[in-house]
Amino acid sequence: MKNSIIIFLLIAISFNGISQRNYINSPKFREHIETEELAEFITADLKIDSTIKLQSAMIFIQVNTKGKVTFLNISGELDKKFKKIVEDRIKSPLTPWLKKNKKNSLWYVFPVFFGHIQKNYSMDEMKWRMLYLENNMNSLRELENDNPGNVVILRTYNHLTNKGMQEYYD
Repeated sequence: MKNSIIIFLLIAISFNGISQRNYINSPKFREHIETEELAEFITADLKIDSTIKLQSAMIFIQVNTKGKVTFLNISGELDKKFKKIVEDRIKSPLTPWLKKNKKNSLWYVFPVFFGHIQKNYSMDEMKWRMLYLENNMNSLRELENDNPGNVVILRTYNHLTNKGMQEYYD
């Protein structure tokens, strides 16, 4: 009886190990890792401290099968120096585009949100931020409808320097 229980446990453990290996090697899991590496690469040179006013944007990128950027649009509010840093990283030949990009042209959407949230935002600033967000969401919906299966949405890059906010979002 004890031997059959031990054998059953060994079989269950080895089956569990095989099941987990199949999940880790799955294409969806690999794609998730690739998107994380891409987001880290694009934002690697952003140096953010508490003096930087809140920046938010949605970056739309189209990349052909050879890894060349054919369309780049930064919709939102980014300072010129941050926009230049992001554009340089995106256009770099070292950018790690997804492996499935080799089969067809892909669109990448990268939401970016960083800086220091100011206490005294004016009504106009808040209105423009809401308008940017609404337009970006509508653009994203149209892009997904026009290119089904060829849109990759990267995880939002959050880096807020406010005390408490940084622990919550980072």
